[in-house]
Amino acid sequence: MKILLDHNITSVRSIPSLQSGIEVEIYEHWRDISTKQFGHELSKKPAFAFGSFNFTFNCERSGTTRLDVLDDFKQSYYHYRINNALLNNTGRYYPARVSWQELAQDFGATELFVKPNHPCKLFESKVYNEVSFESLRSISPSEMIFVDHPRPILCECRYFKLGSQFLYAGFYKCESADLDFEAISLKCQAFLQEIAQQLPSCCVVDLAYNTNTPVKIVELNSIHNSGFYAMDMQAFAETLQKYVNENS
Repeated sequence: MKILLDHNITSVRSIPSLQSGIEVEIYEHWRDISTKQFGHELSKKPAFAFGSFNFTFNCERSGTTRLDVLDDFKQSYYHYRINNALLNNTGRYYPARVSWQELAQDFGATELFVKPNHPCKLFESKVYNEVSFESLRSISPSEMIFVDHPRPILCECRYFKLGSQFLYAGFYKCESADLDFEAISLKCQAFLQEIAQQLPSCCVVDLAYNTNTPVKIVELNSIHNSGFYAMDMQAFAETLQKYVNENS
């Protein structure tokens, strides 16, 4: 099995030292992946790309990436399936140049959660008000944004899903260091097992936790271009190899 890496990715470079049967090649640009040079080899051995969205998307177009990339269509499909499990499941999509006055009237609120629809993350997903929303005026009119009421959370937790296995990748955006992270992890894992059959076979699941409310899904992402955070890279390599062996 071969892994193709964007040169900016550093968190998976420990993989070559593992006895996992995984080969790693680092490229300055996706165009360096020549189908003439690697096409025959890749047809015999599964190859996966990790890096920026553009890098992995173009690797996919070149026929070198074997794991699912969650494009807009697939994201929408799975979000429809898991709607009740989503943190923001009452939101709507708008053109990026929508006026704040229109949003305020639609939602009856002075603060709103706004996130980009484009997987390249054109701006930060967060709560905006009338003043801060003006910072989004430079976004292309052809882009779409997602808007919903804010949902208070204490922390977010990331898991990578490979087949039936969920790999813990760490907590982030934590409002307090005094949280019982072990207890929260158990709740997150129980939630993931309940909803596992409704998720893609390969994806990254970002979860939201708040006291006395159910665990919810913030969003799904492709495993190719999501941060590994506190991931155990040896466990990741071994699980990836197992998934390939079972599905090749």
